[in-house]
Amino acid sequence: MWAPVEDVPDMGYLRTDQVHKIGSKTIPCCGRGEICLKGLNIFQGYYKMPDKTAEALRALTTLCFSNVTYSTWQQIKRSF
Repeated sequence: MWAPVEDVPDMGYLRTDQVHKIGSKTIPCCGRGEICLKGLNIFQGYYKMPDKTAEALRALTTLCFSNVTYSTWQQIKRSF
């Protein structure tokens, strides 16, 4: 599944990135950043942990996983 990503400028990951480097290997990509999903049915909250819930839900109905990834065109094509 392909998910949209949000910028993480402190780590140098941007949605507009065109390449991802792993050691000496360069991989073409179409964005890098934190995985964030939006929707009314994504997440109700952590059980008895309102602070963690508020941290995870940055904006109304947006769940951010604190995981950084990159997307390739092949991943995007397979998701549609």
